[in-house]
Amino acid sequence: MKKIAVLDIQGGFGNQIFQFAFAFFLKSKGYKIFLNYEYFQLENSRSLVFKDADFNFQKVTKLQIFLFKLLNKLSLSNKIPGVIKKYLSKYFLKIKSAENFKQIKKLPPYILCRGYFQDLSYLDSFRPEFENYLNKKGNKKNSENYHRILLHIRRTDYLNMGEELKLDFFTKALSYCYENISDFRYDIFTDDIDWVKNQSIFKSASNIFHKKEVHSADKASETLDTFLDMLNYDTYIVGNSTYSLMAYEFSHSDEKKIIAAMPWFRDRSFGNIYPKDSIFIENS
Repeated sequence: MKKIAVLDIQGGFGNQIFQFAFAFFLKSKGYKIFLNYEYFQLENSRSLVFKDADFNFQKVTKLQIFLFKLLNKLSLSNKIPGVIKKYLSKYFLKIKSAENFKQIKKLPPYILCRGYFQDLSYLDSFRPEFENYLNKKGNKKNSENYHRILLHIRRTDYLNMGEELKLDFFTKALSYCYENISDFRYDIFTDDIDWVKNQSIFKSASNIFHKKEVHSADKASETLDTFLDMLNYDTYIVGNSTYSLMAYEFSHSDEKKIIAAMPWFRDRSFGNIYPKDSIFIENS
């Protein structure tokens, strides 16, 4: 029987990479992938950076998404007899997260994927394709002979969520660098440049790059250009952002290091999101 997966693309840059990686993983399992972009029709949605054609996938049709939504509705309905729902479960399933997926013993031929799938293990299926994509976009390696550190400070949407990192995190992260790395310079990438400039600990930064959290399709190229600039560092202080986490994952450095917040979010658990040998700073 033909196997089909409809996968929602949603969220910001880092989450889009996780979702495309999961799509490639499902493709390796024999599924034909169709991508759903309904999220980006919502007000204040993020910019859609990657398209289905970038990685040889297809956009879901209106009929396909209608049928998959109908199957999902039927699977959840209390009005449907149990015997019918049991029969339906052999052919259809909705998957909400990487943790949810790992609990499934046998996949049905039709699956609806609606989650972020933030698990680094799925990057293995996607890495060659994405690196090829980045090279086509003008990916250039850094030639500086000193150690370069990227410090990512994300605040705007995190303030509303109550998940912004405290100043103490960045103080400890920079202290680690001063104690363990010689001859380095660091640049800051942030969406809150006023806050950064008002903190004395950041006065020694070589550059401060301001990237706003934009929510329009015409800003997608700006998001990608910033990401390409973020690839040329040796140590990444990513805090708790998947945007800079992905920059670390696809960076050019052979001796790269990553400094991350533990826990990633204070009020939400995450699975396999930390790279091997991560250096942890407490997120209190």
